[in-house]
Amino acid sequence: MQRSRQRWIISLLTVGSLLLGGCSSTSSEDLPDLPQISPEQFPLTSREQIRAVYRVAREHPDDAQANGNLGIWLHAHQQYLEAEICYERAGLLAPDVFGWAYYLGVVRALRGKHPKAVTSFRAAHRLNPNYPALSARLAESLFSAGELAESRELFETLIRMRPPTATAHYGLGRALSALDRPADAVEHFEKACELAPTFGAAHYALALAYRDLGETARAREHFALHEKEKLAVPSTVDPLIEEVRALNAGALEYLAKGEALAAAGKIDEAVAHYERALERDPQVVQARINLLIAYGEMGRVEKAEQHYRIGVKIDPNHAELHGNYGVLASRLGRYSEAEGALRQAIEIRPNYAEAHNNLGHVLEQEGRYEGAAAHYRKSIDNRPNYRLPRFNLGWILLNQGRYEEAIGQFQRTLTPEDDQTPGFMYGLAAAYGRAGNREQALHYAQEAHRRAAALGQTDLAAMIEKDLRKVQAGQ
Repeated sequence: MQRSRQRWIISLLTVGSLLLGGCSSTSSEDLPDLPQISPEQFPLTSREQIRAVYRVAREHPDDAQANGNLGIWLHAHQQYLEAEICYERAGLLAPDVFGWAYYLGVVRALRGKHPKAVTSFRAAHRLNPNYPALSARLAESLFSAGELAESRELFETLIRMRPPTATAHYGLGRALSALDRPADAVEHFEKACELAPTFGAAHYALALAYRDLGETARAREHFALHEKEKLAVPSTVDPLIEEVRALNAGALEYLAKGEALAAAGKIDEAVAHYERALERDPQVVQARINLLIAYGEMGRVEKAEQHYRIGVKIDPNHAELHGNYGVLASRLGRYSEAEGALRQAIEIRPNYAEAHNNLGHVLEQEGRYEGAAAHYRKSIDNRPNYRLPRFNLGWILLNQGRYEEAIGQFQRTLTPEDDQTPGFMYGLAAAYGRAGNREQALHYAQEAHRRAAALGQTDLAAMIEKDLRKVQAGQ
């Protein structure tokens, strides 16, 4: 079965190459180095195929198909860094083949490299603008890269040119919300929910939009639907990715189910699925990362550390592995260890925004405020729409008496609006309060309290209410 699927992928991409024509004069000397692969790291069911495609790629380094096929197998087994290299080589050798540009965009998006993913998806779009999932993926990466206006325009085009889909309306709603057009966003969130009644994320976005428009009853209704349908997402037509997933379906199915359960707060069930994924394929590093996180949250530190150690043996250059271990060590107060892991993650991936933010937090805990602020700024530079480092930087600036700068950072945390907004807004209220602007402090504190209460964030609402009484009393 796996071999027939492999032939399907190869034949599809080969036909694309013949139809599109063109080849490149690029040679292996002009390409990034072929990644070093150890077939023994893969599950027994896949080793024969991995060994074969790897041998062909080494024997024919100037063959786009050989490089791309290796990328497909690595992609299927979540070796995204190595897959990216193979797809990049294939694309340089055969720049007119749609599949290599598309796959490259997909793995770059998976690695959080959204500006580069946009570049790859644009190249793929020039070759085949009618591939079913392409425009939506491009629009999503544009949104994640902070290109909100262009993302909105593309989602609008998708809605006009094709039968409407729930994901397109949801994407347009998110873009409009981020552009501070809540009433327009509501229209598209409503349409997304109409087209896919069990689309949990769309119900949540619609609930937030209704709440902000003061329609409390409708907001409660959609918050309830989100709780009921957290795991549900509309299906998408993406034949190339479906075939990639099929090459390692067993472990990936358990992994995906575990991640969905974790998102729903069912940590014990998620852990069971991650463990089953590893039974199918002990080399799935993402399952070990997820177990590191889950066991850490459950207080089972030894189990979390065990999966980190095994993961490092499988892939010592996995940035997310080191980054998440750094978070665990930080929570345990082991700041020196946390700093080392996070710096290692950043060395592997210099644009790793989350690791820069978390390293900033570690340095801040040790009183190294200038270093912390520098890493918060690097996090923002690499991901401008990432709000947490702005919030953290805002507090450092506030404690340094740099009120205007702090207020500027806090203001940029208020969009897009979601369940984190009340906390961010509370920070802005505190900044205005310390700056002596009582009117603005009261305004934002009251609004933060209203939103926290509407979202059921009782502890935060109680904290804000306590501070509101102090402000109103003139303290």
